[in-house]
Amino acid sequence: MRMYELYIHTARQGGLIRELAASIWPEGELLALSRQTAVLQLPEAPEDSLDAYHELIMSDVSQPFTIALFTPQSRSLIGRKWLCRALERLPFGHYADDSVLYALNKHFANARKEFRRRLENRISKHLLESALALAHADLNATLAAKRLYVHRNTLLYRLRQFKLQTGLDPQRFRTAALLDLLYTL
Repeated sequence: MRMYELYIHTARQGGLIRELAASIWPEGELLALSRQTAVLQLPEAPEDSLDAYHELIMSDVSQPFTIALFTPQSRSLIGRKWLCRALERLPFGHYADDSVLYALNKHFANARKEFRRRLENRISKHLLESALALAHADLNATLAAKRLYVHRNTLLYRLRQFKLQTGLDPQRFRTAALLDLLYTL
């Protein structure tokens, strides 16, 4: 079974935050990656938003921390080692998977190569071209479809397939920026 992964990173040793996360999500399996980063594997996506969980943990803990949730599809696009490095670079707060992947690819060239390779192996050429065309058309689906010489509904179908296969929504600005970063550097 594919699991959602919740990453928690603290500036200091994070034993207390790991304990809190385990108490909030008792159904999850807690993995410690380092003294500052823990991963909680969840069988399904959390019901509440990350913002609500971030506020809940902040009310009990005085130290700053970062929390990021990855879908099973997006988590498999990059290794855990790279994700830990990206979390160290982000300001403390809560993040969706595309924000962490953007930070990772912005700061680490080797991670960018690995991410590109895994992405290209996972999805078809047409899906990738469609997502890139949307990014280059400033998220305007009609303009992207015209540039690809396909019907707008065909483009929207491909974008849904891209999201299903990667866990990243190409119609969100952050994902479009990530794709632009990947294929222009």
